[in-house]
Parts: sequence; structure tokens; C-alpha cells
Amino acid sequence: MTDAMMDRQNSADSAAIVAQLKKYAQDLIELYTAEKEKSDALQVAKQQLEKYAADFAATYESLRSSEKRYRALFEYSPISLWEEDLSQVKKHVDALCASGITDFRTYFAQHPEEVLQCISMITSTDVNSATLILYQADTKEEFLSNLKHILTHRDHEILIEELISLVEGRMFERECVNRTLKGKEITVLIKSAIAPGYEKTWGKVFVSVHDLTELRAFDRSKERIINHLAHELKTPLAIIMSVFGQLSKKLEDARIAGMEKTLERGQRNVQRLLDLQSKIQDIIEKRLVQEKGQLLYLIKIATSIVAGELEDGQLDKNQKREIIKRISDRFESLFSYKENKLEEINLDKCLHDICDEALRCIHGRSLRLCRNIEQGIVLSMDKNVLNKIFSGLVKNAIENTPDGGRIEVTAQSSHDGTWVHVRDYGIGIVGEDQKNIFTGFFHTQDTNLYSTKRPYEFNAGGAGADLLRIKVFSERYGFNIKLESSRCKFRPTDKDACAGQISTCPFITDERDCLSSGGTTVSLHFPKERTAVAS
Repeated sequence: MTDAMMDRQNSADSAAIVAQLKKYAQDLIELYTAEKEKSDALQVAKQQLEKYAADFAATYESLRSSEKRYRALFEYSPISLWEEDLSQVKKHVDALCASGITDFRTYFAQHPEEVLQCISMITSTDVNSATLILYQADTKEEFLSNLKHILTHRDHEILIEELISLVEGRMFERECVNRTLKGKEITVLIKSAIAPGYEKTWGKVFVSVHDLTELRAFDRSKERIINHLAHELKTPLAIIMSVFGQLSKKLEDARIAGMEKTLERGQRNVQRLLDLQSKIQDIIEKRLVQEKGQLLYLIKIATSIVAGELEDGQLDKNQKREIIKRISDRFESLFSYKENKLEEINLDKCLHDICDEALRCIHGRSLRLCRNIEQGIVLSMDKNVLNKIFSGLVKNAIENTPDGGRIEVTAQSSHDGTWVHVRDYGIGIVGEDQKNIFTGFFHTQDTNLYSTKRPYEFNAGGAGADLLRIKVFSERYGFNIKLESSRCKFRPTDKDACAGQISTCPFITDERDCLSSGGTTVSLHFPKERTAVAS
């Protein structure tokens, strides 16, 4: 091989080596780049993992802190709190639904054993400290193992209502009587609701139990006071009535003139007391119905007292006997209890009669009594009770409305029954007093603003028993009552008196200013089952 040939061969070999070295270099660069990218990616992944770990640690600590906080709220809440698992009850209810049961109220009423079976499936998973105190249990274990002992024989219906509320997916709320583990009966308000997220399984149900024992004891004490007041009024009123009767007759026999107004004022105030006693009696009958024999016994005592008072008088025996008979008859008509009988009452006639009677009694006051009363509505009610309700509302509205003002009486049927509204355009009731308006013997104005006046006069006042009596009637006869009121902006407090006549009010220029400044509406709703509308 010549030198030239060798040179060419060496040149070719060198080019091949250079090309191979370049390829190795490129491969090394690519490998380095890939490894660098992997290293960078690993570094990023490492940093991200470290961040995730830090976030997880912070979240975990936050959850632990929240759990401790909410656990403390649960454990140390002053209200008894329970956590229950009703998942087995849900499965049982689903099986009943699959078998065709849709009316659970009727089904549970006809199958009380099903209620007991559902109760046996309830698992109370936890209760708080207030629960142990309320039910006089030493430990949670003691309480949870003796749950069956806290229910009284009166709780069967309440348990049915709770099951139905769960089936319908709504919160349950009911007042009932429970028994502590030491046998003490307590009055409680129970509320329960399915926890969010557990609607399909009922795996977590929250229950709160509010102790009403002292409140109900106070209510009973108040009722006893009212009862005592009613009885204490009876004998003095009988004596006063007899004295007025004697005095009136003696003045007439002696032909003494000039005492008519004094006698009329005394008789009017006695009648106010009699009206008050009648209202109290209606309130008492909510819980206490006197037997006829007991009432007659009280009447005999009262008449014997009056007879003793008449011993020193100048009346003969026949006159005394007649006075005692009239008093006895009056007592019996006032205080004897009669069974209430439901009857079909034409509502528009009843309301128009009451409004007409009120207009005859307002003694020249300048008022407009506007009526918007639908015809053909029939209520199934006790007529005497209905008259007391409506006449009391209209009378109150008139007494709260200044001269020149307006009262509205409205009655209308609806898809769910009948509404009756009585609205006055008076001074209105301050907000804090509205919640007490149905408690009874509660004045909506400062006591010093009231004066002894004839019924239907402006600001005649009263004992505050009318609305309490209507509230009692609503509970007895199953209708609803509500009150809405706005206070006059010119007389914002209960110490501010209304002038009693729109034309003399210094704050307004015409009637419209008064009508838009305040007023009160009392609304009664009679449910559909008590209502019929003539076609």
C-alpha cells in the first residue's frame, strides 16, 4: 500500500473515530440532560412532598384542635345532648315501605309492637355531662344501660311522632315527661334531627333535651294563684251585689234622689269585677272543671254569708228570701260549669251581630267599624265561646282606638280553613311586650295611664285577661291565634299616652297620618275540619 493510500485510509479512520466520538458526546449530553431533568424533577417532588407533609400536619393539628373544641362544646354544654345511631331503624322502615306501608301514623297506632321494636333498634352512642346531671346518672355507662327506665307510660305517642318525623325528614320537637334514674319525673322538651350527610342511613341523629320542670312548676303556681283569685272574688261580689240591691230599694222607698249616679258607678264597677271573674273562670276550666255539686256547695256558703249580713237589716223575711234567691240564681248562672256543645254557627251573622252590639255600646264615640265579612262560612264551635272570643276582640279594638279612628273586622275562607282578623288603628304595642301579651293579666301600657272607665271608652284598660282567655279557648278548640302590632312612631314607649282623639293629636295633620303610624291586628285561624263554606 502506497503512502497516499495509507494516508487516505488513516483519514477515513480518523473521520469515523471523530464521528463516533461525537455520537458518544451527544449521547453523554442527552444522558446528562435526562438525568438532570430527573434530578430536578426529584427535587421538585421532594419539595412538594415536604409541603404536603407540612400541610397535612397543619390540617391534622387543626382538626385535632377543632375536635377538641367541638368535643368540649358537646361535653360541657349546659343542655342535655345525645348522639344516636338509628341505622337499623332505617333499614326496618325501608322494609316496611317496600311492603307497601305508606301511612306510618296509622300503622304505628295499629301496631304498637312495631314501635317497641324500633325503639329496641336505637343505639345511643354518646351523651354529655348535662345529660347525666339531668337524669341523675353517675356515669355514661349507667345511663346508656338504663335508657328504658327514663320513659314513662305516657311516652308511647311521642315516640310514634318522633319516628314519623324521621320518616318525613323533618326535625322532631315535643314536650313530654321523662323519669330520672332515681325515679323523679321531669318535664322536658326533646328535639332531634338527622345529621347532615346521614339522611340515607340515619347513622347519626342529634338529640337535645331541655329541662322545663321548673318552668312548668311556675306555670302551675301561676294557675293556682289565678284559681285562688277567682274563688276569692266570689263571696265579696255576692255581698256587694246584695248591698247594692238593698240600698237601691231603700233609697227608692225613702224617695231619696241624687244618688243614681253614685249607684250606677258602683254597679258598673261590680260588673267589671264580675266580667273579670268570668274570664278567670274560663281560664281555669282549661285544666280544672268543677263538679256541679262543689259549685252548689260554694253557692250555699255565699248565700249563707249574705243571709247573715241581712240579719241586722230592716227587711222582712220575704224580702230577705227574695234577695237570697236572686243572689243564688245569679251565682249559679255565673259560676256553674256547663258542657260545651258544638254547633254549626253562621260566621257572618255572628260577627255582624257582635259589631252591631258594639256600636250600640260605644256611647257616642266617633269611630268607624269597617266590615269585610265573607258570607256563607259556617264554623263548628260552641256558640257561647265564639261570642266571648269575638266580642272580646272587638271590644279591645274599640278601647284601643282614638276617636276619629277606624276598626276593621275581616273574615275570609282559604284553602286550609277560615281566617278572622280584628284590626285597630290605635297606638300599638311595643316590641318587648308583644311576647307577653297572651300570658294574661299583662298591661300593654304603663299602669298609671289606665283609668276606671265605662267599657268601650278609649283606654278603658282592663285586667288583661281577654287574650289569655282566647288563648285558652284556642288550645281547647284547636284554632290558632297570632298578633301583629306596630307602635305609633310618635308615642314610642309604653309610658307615652295617646290623646284619645285624632283631631287633638299635636303630631299629625289628618286622619291618614294616624292610620299609618300604628295599630294592632289579632288573627284567628280556624282549621278546615272546623269550617264549611256554603256553595
